[in-house]
Amino acid sequence: MKKKRSKLRIVLRWKFIVLSLISAVFLFYIIRAFVLEAELSVGFQYLPGFSISSQVIRKETYQPPPNLTLNSRQIHTFLRISEGLDSLHRDAASGASVRKEIVNVLNWHAMSLSEYRWIRATIVNLLEIRKRRLRSYSTADSLNLAGIAQVEDRLMNCYAMLETRYDNEALEEK
Repeated sequence: MKKKRSKLRIVLRWKFIVLSLISAVFLFYIIRAFVLEAELSVGFQYLPGFSISSQVIRKETYQPPPNLTLNSRQIHTFLRISEGLDSLHRDAASGASVRKEIVNVLNWHAMSLSEYRWIRATIVNLLEIRKRRLRSYSTADSLNLAGIAQVEDRLMNCYAMLETRYDNEALEEK
């Protein structure tokens, strides 16, 4: 009886040790995943060789507002990306630097790639309206033109980046 009890204790002890080790390994990987996600979301870490879409935190498809107008956060975010990419373009930076810039700004502002694509297309259209001095355009374009009026000069300085599509990888849907 005593021998049977000691064998049972040994088996239970080993079960406890094995389960403890499995739990520790599992906990390590869970914590590691959270830390990596947090680092990527605030731009502390960038994984070279990965696509932009795999590193942007927000993955959902953006639905533009019914009135199709840009808000100030969207204009500001686009301006930050444009100025950053324009600077990288002048410095002839690598594709990895471009991806890192786009990922960091989009994650900082909690913006998805589909929202960025819509904002970029809208602003490029608005800048074309200004460039061609068109007189007839929609109400949404009128509101958006008023919205970008304060930063229009800065956007026009980055117009070369927009024409060369330096952010080409961000524009590709996968």
